[in-house]
Amino acid sequence: MALAYFVLGDADRGRANLRDYYLAIGPDHADQIARSAGTHTVALKETIESFAAIGADELILLPGLDDVNEVDRLAEAVL
Repeated sequence: MALAYFVLGDADRGRANLRDYYLAIGPDHADQIARSAGTHTVALKETIESFAAIGADELILLPGLDDVNEVDRLAEAVL
């Protein structure tokens, strides 16, 4: 099982949200997590494929924005 973040709406705001959330563990780690968020279809598909390649059979994709439309954007991007 693994998890990954995505931001298909406002990428800058979504990455800022993730950075703020993880800042307590240090700015370097927070920046790394924020940068790892998939922000377009190709990146999300590559993320899914890379986790499958290492044997993850469950992948939880979490939005970096509090916008319910992110779920629809995700479905359009990867299904």
